[in-house]
Amino acid sequence: MLGEIRGYTLGQFRKFSDAAQRAHRRQLVDMGNVMRATTYDKNSFGAFMKQLEG
Repeated sequence: MLGEIRGYTLGQFRKFSDAAQRAHRRQLVDMGNVMRATTYDKNSFGAFMKQLEG
């Protein structure tokens, strides 16, 4: 992947970087939701995990 990025134009690199930042922010939100869910009672947390598993 790094080899491909080296060949990107500046515009392509900016779009790639923006997408990577969005993905990272989504991951942080997801981690925050999971951390919050750990304070749930056992049944609520189990339901939360089942929802994540799809």
